[in-house]
Amino acid sequence: RTATMGTMQSMAKQHIILVAGPGRAIRDALRGAQLNKVNFAMTNILVVPYETGLDEAERASKPSGGFGDRPTYETQAYVAEAVGE
Repeated sequence: RTATMGTMQSMAKQHIILVAGPGRAIRDALRGAQLNKVNFAMTNILVVPYETGLDEAERASKPSGGFGDRPTYETQAYVAEAVGE
């Protein structure tokens, strides 16, 4: 589902951590979050990674299936994809 940050905070009472930066910094942050995933679930925290330095075509292309599957730290329940502007 797609929801605005305001809706997530007011209606779902979800705390949001926006992680923005180059791909390597995003991966490091998500790996660190995976080590503390129990704390994220218990405190209702949502991590939203936003990789900088990509154009719209690169951002839209996501691997699906085979060797291009996303790593487990990107598919955790507390990780959401940034959409829109």
